[in-house]
Formats: sequence, C-alpha cells, structure tokens
Amino acid sequence: MRVVDRGPGVPEDERAVMFEPSRRLGADGGLGLGLAVVDGLADAIGAQVVPDDTPGAV
Repeated sequence: MRVVDRGPGVPEDERAVMFEPSRRLGADGGLGLGLAVVDGLADAIGAQVVPDDTPGAV
C-alpha cells in the first residue's frame, strides 16, 4: 500500500525518529501518536513502513 502526503515532507535527519511515540514533527496540535500506531500495526502483521520522498512534491 502506498500513502502519499502532500505536506512539506520530513527532513532526512528526522526520519529515524519520526515513528517514536509523542514525536511531533510540526506544530499542528497533534499528540504525535499517529505514526507510532501505524508503525506498531505494520510490525504486528509483518509489514514495514518506509518513508520516501514524493517526486515533484512542492
């Protein structure tokens, strides 16, 4: 499955920590749990979440 986010992206140096609980990469008011939950669910079913750049993204 591929999910495309049209946001500003994640700096290369933050990709290693972006799946940690309570890690917020922006000031959107969230709790920083979404990516941690996704990563945990993927791990539970033997899948992997891999961040990648979107070619041509603004």
